[in-house]
Amino acid sequence: MRKIKSFTLFKETSLFESYDNDVIIIKDLLLDFIDNDIKLKINVGNFNYSGDNRLNTPVSYIRVEIGDGIKMFTLVELGFSILEVIDYCESQGLFLMDYSTIYSPSWQKYVGCPQCSSDDLSNKKGATVCNRCGFDDVPDSFLLEDWPLTKDRLGVIISEKKRISNIQLYFSKVKSVY
Repeated sequence: MRKIKSFTLFKETSLFESYDNDVIIIKDLLLDFIDNDIKLKINVGNFNYSGDNRLNTPVSYIRVEIGDGIKMFTLVELGFSILEVIDYCESQGLFLMDYSTIYSPSWQKYVGCPQCSSDDLSNKKGATVCNRCGFDDVPDSFLLEDWPLTKDRLGVIISEKKRISNIQLYFSKVKSVY
């Protein structure tokens, strides 16, 4: 019988993080959406950023997309399963990232940075500038369809029975890449 040599490969945690078990558990927690014919897509990816205001290493994330952007639904009964997903991810050391958004075609536009969703903006010489990431452009480019999603905002949306058509949740070991 041949001996199999064991060895450990060096892995950069942020790039090769394995979220396989987390994806399975998240899907199980959100099965009610599928049962109600609401589209659910879960995938794993990486933010690959570099620059002055950003992390210089890739950051792995889990992306959960609920809804198709067209069919409207409320989170009266289903919203608590999203809160369970957030609680589960927090227990695994994963943050709900700043990239998380919620969309409803009936809402007014959100005034925020198209790069980082920050609402910390200023006007300089006819252009709007994000004070968080430095992005600058014409004021109209800061009118966004998607609203940033936090756990608190989700709670309000659930309690007020607001109609939505898409949620995108990003979970990672870091809250923001900015």
